Amino acid sequence: MRIDDEVLVKVEHLDKSFTGAAGDTLLVLDDISLDLHAGEIVALLGRSGSGKSTLLRSIAGLIAPTSGSVRYRGAELNGANPGAAMVFQTFALMPWLTVQDNVELGLAARGVPPAERHGRALRAIDLIGLDGFESAYPKELSGGMRQRVGFARALVLEPDVLLMDEPFSALDVQTRSLMENELLQLWAQDRKSVIFVTHDLEEAIALSDRVVVMSAGPAGRLIGGFPIDLPRPRDVAEIRLTQRFVELHKLIWQALRDEVQKAYAHALD
Repeated sequence: MRIDDEVLVKVEHLDKSFTGAAGDTLLVLDDISLDLHAGEIVALLGRSGSGKSTLLRSIAGLIAPTSGSVRYRGAELNGANPGAAMVFQTFALMPWLTVQDNVELGLAARGVPPAERHGRALRAIDLIGLDGFESAYPKELSGGMRQRVGFARALVLEPDVLLMDEPFSALDVQTRSLMENELLQLWAQDRKSVIFVTHDLEEAIALSDRVVVMSAGPAGRLIGGFPIDLPRPRDVAEIRLTQRFVELHKLIWQALRDEVQKAYAHALD
């Protein structure tokens, strides 16, 4: 599949530091540069503590860089990214609100009039296959259904860029596979750009157009980008059985293993 040449998000020489409990400076992201093209799905892959979620939140504009910049359509972010919406690992639904009200939250925050946000929310709920559950509460839904609500809440904002932080890790294996395929089906409808964080190499390869590997620490760096030349449309179960998938898995796994060995050697010094 050909990726559009248009760059929606440009991260340039991004550093991010936090102050530790002892007053010391903790460098979390070190000189990160990354482009996201229109219509592209990018997986951020790496160990816990490699800065993947911090990078995702920087792209969302929820965390300000210590140095460097994040640009959306050429404009440097100074606050929330106006073209992005996030899907969280833990669903992040308000338990006292119905499905309808949860999906409308972001629209209400943007000042969208009630009648318009009601209609847009209904269309998003129908799109993700929860028509008839508008009045249900999160406790009445399965894990997969709650994650669908999370998708609807993001999609209703009509973002150019969908940011997902381990969106399927809390689901059982069967539901996870189902939701991965549903994501690909949603993506095929309007080709939104997607960046998602994962620890799962197979998931990264099965879903993405490019896998970006982050270092094991002590500070997060980009150590490699791997184009995924698997045909679309894809079925996540079937694509795992192809020879090319096995070859890509071996190639990226070697890069991950080499990085872990470097980090281990550094820790022993």
